[in-house]
Amino acid sequence: MKYLFLLLILGLSFEAEAQTACRVDTLLIFNINPVSATKTLFKRNIHAYDNKNNLIEVLEQIMDSATGDWLNNSKTNKIFDANNNE
Repeated sequence: MKYLFLLLILGLSFEAEAQTACRVDTLLIFNINPVSATKTLFKRNIHAYDNKNNLIEVLEQIMDSATGDWLNNSKTNKIFDANNNE
């Protein structure tokens, strides 16, 4: 009985882990200086998702090195129908 209970618990935890997904909401891109081996933040992509976890928007921003402000560079939108077709 103890083994059956343990197998049931392990099975449920495996089922829960198999369904988890990690969405990327922000992707940071760096420039690397090969001489000094330093990295500098260059741009970022901000992702937006709908309620079905479809990637619906990517906003690309470039950092202004003089001010440190993020400047919009491009924006991509995707539209999905009711059947999750792009």
